[in-house]
Amino acid sequence: VTGQKNVLIHAPNQDETMAGAYAANGEDIWLVEGRSYDHSIAVYRMDGDLTITGSIVDFAGYQSIANVAFSPSGKRLHISMGSTSPFQIYSRLFDFDLETGELSNPIDLPLPAWIYQVEFSPDGSKLYIPTNTQIVQYDLSLTTESAIQNSATVVATGLNAMVGMRRAPDGRIYYAGGGGLRSIAQPNLPGSACD
Repeated sequence: VTGQKNVLIHAPNQDETMAGAYAANGEDIWLVEGRSYDHSIAVYRMDGDLTITGSIVDFAGYQSIANVAFSPSGKRLHISMGSTSPFQIYSRLFDFDLETGELSNPIDLPLPAWIYQVEFSPDGSKLYIPTNTQIVQYDLSLTTESAIQNSATVVATGLNAMVGMRRAPDGRIYYAGGGGLRSIAQPNLPGSACD
C-alpha cells in the first residue's frame, strides 16, 4: 500500500527468519516467520490493504526454528529445526498450499550437522542445504519421500563454518564459506554438474 511502511505484524520476540511467497491469487502475500521462542512458525496472509490473517503451527519439542525458505513457486517450504536435549538437527520439507497456507506431506531430510540458511534452485527442482563442512543437494523432482531422501549428494566441501546462501538474479546460488564468496553455477543440474 502506497505511503504505509513499518506495519507491525507480530509484536514481541521476532526471530531473524522469515520467508514470503505470493498467494494463489497472485496479489496477496504469504509470510512465514520462524518463532524459536515458542517453537512454532507463524503463517500470515497479507492482502493489498494490509489486512493480515494468520495461524500458528506448533513444533513442540524443538529448541529452535533456524530457517524457513520458500521454493521459487512458493509451493514448497523448507524449515530447519534443532533441539538441544539430545542435540539433534531436523530439516523438514513441506508442500505449501498457496490458497490456504496449509502445510502438508512433510519429508524429513537426513543431516550430519547443524545448518543455517538453505536455498532452492531457480526451477525449484533442487534443494541445497549447507552444513558446517559441506553443501548437500537433494533432488526434489523425484516423486517419493525415500527417493528424495536418498538423493542426497555432496556438491561442495571445505566450508569450515555455517554459511548463508542466496539465489541471485543471474541464476546462481551464492554462499560464503571456505574463506570467500563462492557460487553454485548451475543449480538446476543434478550432482556435480551443478558447478
